[in-house]
Amino acid sequence: MNVITRIKRKCVEKRFRQNDLNIIQNIPKEKFHHIIEALVTEGWEVSIDYRGPDGWKDKGHCKLRKGISVLGCKWNSNEQGSIDGLALIIKGIATQFELVSLDAPRW
Repeated sequence: MNVITRIKRKCVEKRFRQNDLNIIQNIPKEKFHHIIEALVTEGWEVSIDYRGPDGWKDKGHCKLRKGISVLGCKWNSNEQGSIDGLALIIKGIATQFELVSLDAPRW
């Protein structure tokens, strides 16, 4: 791993710590879409939705908003799904859907 990559990763880790963020990674495709649908049903609104040419087949991302809270939801076929946001919200989602929340991304 080169120096620039290490610096970028450390900056991301620092941002997660400073802003009290957590992330759920490696969510299987079906479960990822189920979680998004469940969150929308619970009142989260889709504010940004990018699906790429194949519509979530290879990659896609969206942002969910509820009040002033924002969740970043990303999917790609290599790394599967991830959801990041405030630690309190992410830990609740992880518990609800039997997943593991992390205090920073794992590469």
